[in-house]
Amino acid sequence: MKSLLILLALLGLAACETPLACYGSSDCHGNACCYVIPTEGGGLPGVSCTSSPTGCAVGDTIDAKSRRMCHNDDDCVAGPISTRYTKCCNASVINQGAHTCTSPELCTI
Repeated sequence: MKSLLILLALLGLAACETPLACYGSSDCHGNACCYVIPTEGGGLPGVSCTSSPTGCAVGDTIDAKSRRMCHNDDDCVAGPISTRYTKCCNASVINQGAHTCTSPELCTI
């Protein structure tokens, strides 16, 4: 019984997660939704709407990795932008189920 109560409490906490600021361009009035993961400089990862459809310079730098959030493959190249991350794939974003743009060969789900 005790383990059932603990399980229910954990499920309740998981349901109370704060939603991400956006999950794709449709949540940003057509502008790109961007997931930024700091690397060398530290800091916390974040998700936010950009100010244009071509926003979210997708790629990796010494300071951060950035990936577009997406609902479908069209979100990955909207703007239009040229990128190798053209496939909308399942991802864990700040401990939440979402989708990010990645290389087609890396998208296995």
